[in-house]
Amino acid sequence: MNTAAALDSTSSQPVADLETLEQSIQAVSGMLDRVLSYVQAVLSGEKKGDPAIGRYLMDTLGASTGDLEKSGFNASLQVSDTRV
Repeated sequence: MNTAAALDSTSSQPVADLETLEQSIQAVSGMLDRVLSYVQAVLSGEKKGDPAIGRYLMDTLGASTGDLEKSGFNASLQVSDTRV
């Protein structure tokens, strides 16, 4: 009986960990959606870009403007903008 009780207590831990991971992924996905909406609005001219937010995003991405242009980051944003 002790073994069965031990299995029940440990088997619920991975489920709880997966639920926590799922919630974290959903939260990050929501944040990315908000950032993408903001960037698309700035690129389309609907919103005036905030230089502080732009610098923060650049720092977060860890790239300079030249790096982003070379990698096609701007083009990928414009492509996703046409899909929305």
